[in-house]
Amino acid sequence: MRRYSEYFVVSTILIQTLLVITINNEIITIDDLAGLKQVIPFINMIIVGMCIVSLFSIQSVGKYREHRFKALMMKIHLLQVEQLIITLQGERHEYARHLQAIQSLMELGRVNEAIAYMDSITEGSSPQYEMCYIDHPALSALLNSKKIAAEKQGIDVAIAVKCELSDLDIPPGDICSIVGNLLENALEAAAEDNNPRVGIEFMQDHGFITIYLSNNGATIPRGVDIFKAGFSTKTPETSGYGLYVVQMLLDKYHGQIEISSNKGTGIWVRLPIKETNRDEKYVQKISPGVGDSFEFRGK
Repeated sequence: MRRYSEYFVVSTILIQTLLVITINNEIITIDDLAGLKQVIPFINMIIVGMCIVSLFSIQSVGKYREHRFKALMMKIHLLQVEQLIITLQGERHEYARHLQAIQSLMELGRVNEAIAYMDSITEGSSPQYEMCYIDHPALSALLNSKKIAAEKQGIDVAIAVKCELSDLDIPPGDICSIVGNLLENALEAAAEDNNPRVGIEFMQDHGFITIYLSNNGATIPRGVDIFKAGFSTKTPETSGYGLYVVQMLLDKYHGQIEISSNKGTGIWVRLPIKETNRDEKYVQKISPGVGDSFEFRGK
């Protein structure tokens, strides 16, 4: 029923307009105003009643859109969790296979071969990446998980943190939705390049946290509204809403976004920080192994 509320509001407003126009025409053309004066109070009551109904309908539409937006965010979050679960299940299967092989070698008494097999597993499973430690636990978990998953796919990811992210005046879930969706789109775009690279940098400037993302993937076509709900270059039903969610959250928290796409894509996002910390000096902090610049302009 709620999906028809918008049409109901529009219809109510149109009917009110028609009533007002009809009354004006009657006043202009009628000769005897006595009869019209007797009817006008009832017409006014009808118009007032319709106005009240319209106000409640508008409020209902607003709540419906808010619930729909929250449901969309939850759906995207669950899909990301599902992808992580699938990855963990794959790794669990691999470890189970290795354990079976080691058990078989031990049962056959081939101890040296079992030791060599374990050494090869240990050497192959040692992390080849460096963790990024920042003062925002939720963002730290998000960035590191995305970095690990991307590097397993051969995408080089650089992360630079040059400010205190704990001073962001945005709930952890919402800031992770903003950064996560932007980073996911950057990774998907960079994956099309032969040498995929993605960079993300956080810096503080005049009461705002600026987030800069860059990738050396395909450029965005001119005249395309990438923030439109459902827009995507992919076919799955669940795609096409990441940037729409980003735009909605930026509007909610008075953030700003700017995009430059020329031989790669750069995105600048500005988010407000807590009022009490806007004049504080920040100590520059860069995550391990990350240089001062990773602006990828060419392929």
